[in-house]
Amino acid sequence: MANGTKTTMTPINGTLNSTLLVPTYLSHEEFLALRTNATDGNFTVNDTTIGVVFKTWYPSGYSPAHIIIASVVVTVLMIMVVVGNMLVIIAIVTEKSLKNIQNWFIASLAVSDFFLGLVIMPFSLANELMGYWIFGFWWCEIHSAMDVLLCTASIMNLCLISLDRYWSITQAVDYLKKRTPARAALMIAAVWLMSALVCIPPLLGWRVSRPPEQFPQCKNRIEQNRTEQNRTEQNKTEQKRTEQNRTEQNRTEQSRAEQSRAEQTRAEQNRTEQNRTE
Repeated sequence: MANGTKTTMTPINGTLNSTLLVPTYLSHEEFLALRTNATDGNFTVNDTTIGVVFKTWYPSGYSPAHIIIASVVVTVLMIMVVVGNMLVIIAIVTEKSLKNIQNWFIASLAVSDFFLGLVIMPFSLANELMGYWIFGFWWCEIHSAMDVLLCTASIMNLCLISLDRYWSITQAVDYLKKRTPARAALMIAAVWLMSALVCIPPLLGWRVSRPPEQFPQCKNRIEQNRTEQNRTEQNKTEQKRTEQNRTEQNRTEQSRAEQSRAEQTRAEQNRTEQNRTE
C-alpha cells in the first residue's frame, strides 16, 4: 500500500460495511491496537463492523507473501551457517589429523560465522521484515556491537588465513619455524582484540543520539542518514503534490467564478433585451 492513502468507507443500507486497508504509517499504538483488537479479520468501531485486510502485516511495507518467502529462505540459510560452522569446529577439535596450527585460523573463522548465524541473523531478519525493533534498547546496543564484532572478526580472520597461506608459500622454511602455537594464538587474539576495539566504543557512550521515531528502530548512522534522506524526499514530494492540488483547486475555482460571471452577464443581457422588447 502506498504511503499517504487510506480507504474510504461508505455506508451501505444505513450501516458501514467496508474494508479497511491498514496503512504502514500508523503510529505504534494504533498499529498494536489494530492487531490486538482484530479477531478473525473483523473488529468493531462505534458498533459498526469493518473488515480488516492487512495489506502489510508490519510497518516495513512487505506483503505477507514476501515475509513468508523471506523467512523460509533466510531460516534455511541460517541453519546451514550454524550447522556447517559447528561441524567445522567439532571436526578440528576432535580429529587428531586436523589439530594443526593452520587449522586454528579456520576454527577462529568458523566461531565468528557460527555466532553470526546463531545470534545476529535471526534478530536482523525480524527487524528487516517487521520494520521496527521490538527487542528493547539494551539488546539493540548489544546486538549492534556483536554484529560489528563478529563481522569484523570474520573479515580479519579471512585476512589472517590469506597471510598464513602467503607466508607458507613465499617463506616456507622460515615461516614454519616461526609459526609456533604461542604465536598463532597471539595472532588470533590480536584479531579478536582489534575487532573488539571497533565495537566497544558505542557501548561506552560514543554514539550518535537518534531522534524519536514512530516505531523503535535499531540501526547504525548510515541507515539513519538514508532514512532521513528518504523522509526529506517524501516530504518534498508531498509538498509538491499539495501545491499542485492547491493550484488545481485555485484554477477550478477561478474557472467556476468566470463561468458564474459569464452566466450572470448573459442573464442580465437577456433581461435587458426582454425589457427593450416590452
